[in-house]
Amino acid sequence: MKVKLQEILDTIKTYYGTITSDEELTKLIVQEVIYKESDLLAVGTKVVAVRNFSDLYVEWAYPGTLEAEYPVPEGSTGGLAEPITWTKFNLELKKAVVRFEITDEAKLRMLGNYQLEFSRRRAAEALALAKDKEILGALLSGAHKTINANATWDDPSGDPAGDIVEAIGWIFSNSEIPPDQGFTVIVPAKVWASLMKLQEINNIVQSVKDYVEKAYKVKFYPSRGSVLTTDALVLVPGEMTAIHGVLRTNKIPLTETKRDSVRGTTQYIIRQYFATKVIPNSNRIVKISGVASS
Repeated sequence: MKVKLQEILDTIKTYYGTITSDEELTKLIVQEVIYKESDLLAVGTKVVAVRNFSDLYVEWAYPGTLEAEYPVPEGSTGGLAEPITWTKFNLELKKAVVRFEITDEAKLRMLGNYQLEFSRRRAAEALALAKDKEILGALLSGAHKTINANATWDDPSGDPAGDIVEAIGWIFSNSEIPPDQGFTVIVPAKVWASLMKLQEINNIVQSVKDYVEKAYKVKFYPSRGSVLTTDALVLVPGEMTAIHGVLRTNKIPLTETKRDSVRGTTQYIIRQYFATKVIPNSNRIVKISGVASS
């Protein structure tokens, strides 16, 4: 995982304009690197649409199903279209905070930047876990269908491929997606080894993960957080499944430094506001319960 400095500088210019203070620029670089690294480390940000908003409260409406009239006689405009039904969609972005310190001793040893680099990475890991807790929690509670696993996937009688195919079949039957649509499967980390285990499938020695990926255009992700512990998620990635809203503003400082003269440290306080919501009635998420033991 590597974040390109030029991309970070471009992002800062887009949202904050030209920065003339070296101290302010350093804070924003640290902030944007942590934001970017946390998105790269998180699972949820890879499978839902991440959208930037300038307000904590976001509201709009999704149109319901429309019908096309066919055939329409020549010279006619056809019948009057049925009124569009709208479903209200709103998000309230909430605050996450992560903080770390750089000691005076590290600076005296000329290792302040080294300590900053490691602290920044730990901050990104912590923020990634917070994002996954929010995103995967929203996907889990907003699943449009729940099916029960045949058995836990580490059990000899378990059938992870069959369970996943059943979930994919339900999504195909109940949503408007193209036949070549790809899918995402998010699983508890403790069943990852079972999915990677080599076995004979269709007279070929391969893992369940490799077989399902090739046969059904599936991308697997393990979740190490506290949300997916016994259940798995099968979903269509993208904006029509769920939206993860993130605040982008220069109205308030999202990163600040604080000097503790007694302890001899410089504290970094990084904030980010976000929230996730599943698109209602899209029928693109299936929860498979009982894939792992509690």
